[in-house]
Amino acid sequence: MSPVKGDYYLCPLGGSQLTAEAMQVYLEPVRQGAVELQEIHYDYADGHTALIARGYEQHQTRTGEWDGQPWTWSERQLVVYSLAYAQSAQQAFQTRLEHAQTALAALNQSRRGQKAFPDTDSLAQAAEAVLTRYRVKAYVQLTYSQSVEQHTVRRYRDHPARVVEHRRFQVDYTLDTEAIDQQKQTLGWRVYVTNHPEVALSLPRAVTVYRQEYLVEHSFSRLKGHPLSLSPMYLQREDHIRGLIRLLSIGLRLLTLVEFQVRQALAGHQGTLSGLYPGNPKRATARPTAELLLASFRDITLIMVNARGQTYAHLSELTPLQLHILHALNFPVSIYTRLGPESEEPP
Repeated sequence: MSPVKGDYYLCPLGGSQLTAEAMQVYLEPVRQGAVELQEIHYDYADGHTALIARGYEQHQTRTGEWDGQPWTWSERQLVVYSLAYAQSAQQAFQTRLEHAQTALAALNQSRRGQKAFPDTDSLAQAAEAVLTRYRVKAYVQLTYSQSVEQHTVRRYRDHPARVVEHRRFQVDYTLDTEAIDQQKQTLGWRVYVTNHPEVALSLPRAVTVYRQEYLVEHSFSRLKGHPLSLSPMYLQREDHIRGLIRLLSIGLRLLTLVEFQVRQALAGHQGTLSGLYPGNPKRATARPTAELLLASFRDITLIMVNARGQTYAHLSELTPLQLHILHALNFPVSIYTRLGPESEEPP
């Protein structure tokens, strides 16, 4: 986004932009108590409010080039600690450590059909691959040892008795607790950057706005995939392409509106819907998707038979689930029953 033309950006720094060393610099004021962390609360759809994060912000002057001219602007750096993100990240980190220890211990076990490591180099290569696979190389220290076992082979025919040596190579590991503790302290922290003025977008507001980004991304996913399927397109004329996009955009708005209306109605009565999931009729949800809601009407049928100048019709009855959905949408049942031939007006 161009800071010159009045555009604003809000995004987190990724791994390539924010190294582990750079994160330590951002966290140093927190360790020293030089900054006061601001609490960030979130208002959930069911009405309750909860503490979700803490953070502070700092400003940095940025320079860049736009249309061949140098530009300078002030960038806000939001250093945020998310409680839920920290819990999940620490659990995932601990799980990786445990899996790596299990895999290292398995290298020392002799199994039928598994060849023993012939030397230390081959064992070291396998052990390093384990640490790389679970991304814990910086937190585990490896040492190698070997043991020699001798046993006597008795004389057999023309073969004299002899002593045979078997060398066994083993890997041992120790956890770098200091590095592990330091890593756990950084888990849950993220750095967001924005050029939006603080007056219009405070630190708590920026965090809550970014938390709702998935809503926008979900809409784009719907537009490009099932059921709207915007891509791929094989249209040649620009006006056809523009018309198709506008038509599918209307469909996207309808899906979003149906989903919002039903979820809001269920939240108002603290209710749920069950029977939406194929193969699991008892599963209930308070946040159904529009696709599941529409799919529940898939089996309705209208049969019309003309015989001797007279029309006979049969319209399948609505199920309790379908009636519940119509009620949540504030639709009268007549919107369905009027599909029958006895109606003089179209629904």
